[in-house]
Amino acid sequence: MTIHTLSQVVFIHLDFHLWSGARRLRPEDLKNLSADQIPPATLASLGSKKLCNPEDLAPGQRLKRQAERACELQGFRFLGHFAVPEPRLDAVVPELDAAVQGFQDWRADFLARYESLIDGWASQHPGWEDIIRRAVEPAGVVGAKLTAGYQIFRIAPPHADPDHPANAGLAVKADSLGDRLLESVAQEAQDLWRNSLEGRDEVTQRALSPVRTLRDKLAGWALVDPAMHPLVGRIDACLAALPQKGILRGNDLNALTGLVFLLSDPARMKHHGQAVLKGPPVLAPVDFDVTDAAADAAEIPVEVEAGDSAPVAETVAAPNPVADTADPTPIEPAASTTPELEPDALDEPAFTVPPAWMPPAPATPPPPKPADSPQMGWFF
Repeated sequence: MTIHTLSQVVFIHLDFHLWSGARRLRPEDLKNLSADQIPPATLASLGSKKLCNPEDLAPGQRLKRQAERACELQGFRFLGHFAVPEPRLDAVVPELDAAVQGFQDWRADFLARYESLIDGWASQHPGWEDIIRRAVEPAGVVGAKLTAGYQIFRIAPPHADPDHPANAGLAVKADSLGDRLLESVAQEAQDLWRNSLEGRDEVTQRALSPVRTLRDKLAGWALVDPAMHPLVGRIDACLAALPQKGILRGNDLNALTGLVFLLSDPARMKHHGQAVLKGPPVLAPVDFDVTDAAADAAEIPVEVEAGDSAPVAETVAAPNPVADTADPTPIEPAASTTPELEPDALDEPAFTVPPAWMPPAPATPPPPKPADSPQMGWFF
C-alpha cells in the first residue's frame, strides 16, 4: 500500500475512559500494623487499595473491549488509532454505537448505586472500613471519569505532491499498512491454532467461524489493496472443499490446519499473494526454422575406420529438404563424398557407416556344417 491508499482508509479513535476503583495506599493506612496485620490481597496490593468490588467495574471494561473488537474485525491498530477500509465503515459504526450506548447505560446504573456499592465493599472487609472510606471520591468526580465515545477521521498528506519531503514520514507509514494488516491476521490465526486446533485429531464446525471472520477482514481490505485477493481466494477454495456439517477429521482437518498454517505467518501470506499475482513462469517460444535445420543437417560428420589406420571423419550427404510442389523445377541432388555404390546397394539407407561411438556389429557366423549321414560315403 502507498500514500495514495490513505484516501480509501478511515481512522477510528475510541474515547473510552474508566475509573480504576483504586487509590494510592498511604503510610497512614498501615500505621502501627505488624506483618501479620497487612490488608488482604482482595483489598490492597503493593502501592494501591481497591475502593469497590472490581466485578462492579467489569461491565465497563467489557464494553470498551466490545468497541475495540468491532474495529479489529475490519481493521487493525495503526498510528494510535484503528485503520478501517472505507467500504467497511458502515459495518463498524452500528457496533460502536451499541457499545457506547451500553456503556452509558451501565454508567448511569453504576453511579446510581455508587454509595451502596462502596458500603457493601467496606462491609466485606471488616476492620479496614476506615482506609476505604477515607479514600472514597464523590459520585460526581467518578462520573466525570467514566466516558465513552469515538471519532472517525481521515489522515491525508500535507502536500499534494507525493514526492514532497513533507510527505516522507507519512509515506513510510502508509507503505507499512499491508504488513500491519497481515500481522493482525497472523495473530488471530495463531490464537485459533492454540485455542482450537493444536493437539486435536477432530474439531467441530465452530472452528471454521474464526476462519470466515479472517476471510471477511481480508476481503474488506482487498477493495483497497488487490494484493489481498489471492488470500481471499485461497480461503474460499478451502472452505468450499470442507463439509458444511459434522465433525472435521482426517484430510478435512489437514486441509484446515494447512490453511491456518498459511495465515499464521505474515511473510508466508505475503509471499503467497505475490507468487499468485505474478503467475507461473512462462517459457519463451522457440523459433524453429525448417530451412535452417535442413541446411544444418546437410553435412553430418561421422567416423569411419580406414583399415588399420586411425579413424577419419567422413561427410555423409543428408537428404535434401522437400521442394515446393508448386515449383516444377527438379531439384539437383546434393554433392556427396560418399563412394559410388553398386545399383543393388542404392536401396540401402544413406547412413550405412556407423559412427565411432557405436560398437562394431558382430561378424556373421559361418553356416553350420551338415550333420554326418549314414548315406554319405568316403571318397579318396
